[in-house]
Amino acid sequence: MANQLLIKNTMADMRTLSAAEITGLQQKYIKASVKTVKNIESNYSLILLIQLLAMP
Repeated sequence: MANQLLIKNTMADMRTLSAAEITGLQQKYIKASVKTVKNIESNYSLILLIQLLAMP
């Protein structure tokens, strides 16, 4: 399971991580990102990638 990337669409999804995902984050072999897509006035999309660091 080395160097896996965990991507969730919303912060609500991040709050419902499985036990395996939490363990991976704590042991730092999984990196996490939250991707949020928002439509704004001129039909552009704003994509925010927030990298979360697991606490030791």
